[in-house]
Amino acid sequence: TAVLGLAYGFAVTRRLSKMTEAVDEIAGRCYMPIQEKGVFQDIHVSLNTLDRTLQMAEEARRKDEQLRKEWIANITHDLKTPLSPIRGYAELLAASDDTPDSAELKKYSAAILKNTACAETLINDLKLTYQLENGMMPLNLQTMDIIRFVRELVIDCLNDPRYAGRAVEFEAEGSQILNIDPRLMKRALNNLLINTLLYSGADARIGVEIISGVPCQIRIWDEGEGMTEAQINRLFDRYYRGVSAGADSGGTGLGMAIAQEIISLHGGKISVDSCLGAGTTFKVTLPQN
Repeated sequence: TAVLGLAYGFAVTRRLSKMTEAVDEIAGRCYMPIQEKGVFQDIHVSLNTLDRTLQMAEEARRKDEQLRKEWIANITHDLKTPLSPIRGYAELLAASDDTPDSAELKKYSAAILKNTACAETLINDLKLTYQLENGMMPLNLQTMDIIRFVRELVIDCLNDPRYAGRAVEFEAEGSQILNIDPRLMKRALNNLLINTLLYSGADARIGVEIISGVPCQIRIWDEGEGMTEAQINRLFDRYYRGVSAGADSGGTGLGMAIAQEIISLHGGKISVDSCLGAGTTFKVTLPQN
């Protein structure tokens, strides 16, 4: 009996020693999964699960870090773009011996104001992204008719000179009362609509459809160029930009992530269906809370 007890104690000690080694291996990222069987099966399952979870977290961290680096390179370029003409025109005014005439002053002022607004947009997107990411943006909920709200948003967007000549088909019936933060919801839906106007193609059909019910569904669709599977998979990633830094998209690369976080903050969901050459559809579902 004593011999059996010693043998059993020795066996248990060996198993515990291997588990201790396994924990060290997990910490050192050199762990090999243990076969999940035997008396200590539950512990083996837990160790294997812990390793998989840590590997997934590490992969997510590496991906996020890479996206941050790419985005910082792009945003640095974008910040320099409006600052360069602001500085250039300011230097012209400062170096001029004579007071510029009215036409020149208007030209310089318009250029400075335009590029100042661009820089402010970049800074505001950075601030909003930080606030949403860290739960610092409380909802100011108001009871509103979402159909009327979206219709007015579409009209405001089409009144922008940048989208002169574009048309958006609007389809909705009756009314749909929801509790939303109008400022944030306008930002989210406006991001989706402007993204559609920018990238669908100048001649593509564009439409907005609101399907009343519980939940309410808002569809923003186009029959434009569509997206690749790789673009779809990364569309809502923070720091991801679907166009190169040199492309004049007028965006910051944060619009889709901001839209998704605002919709989530309202308890809703957002998804996208797209195919190259067949257009894109954004689907937003919002609860009636």
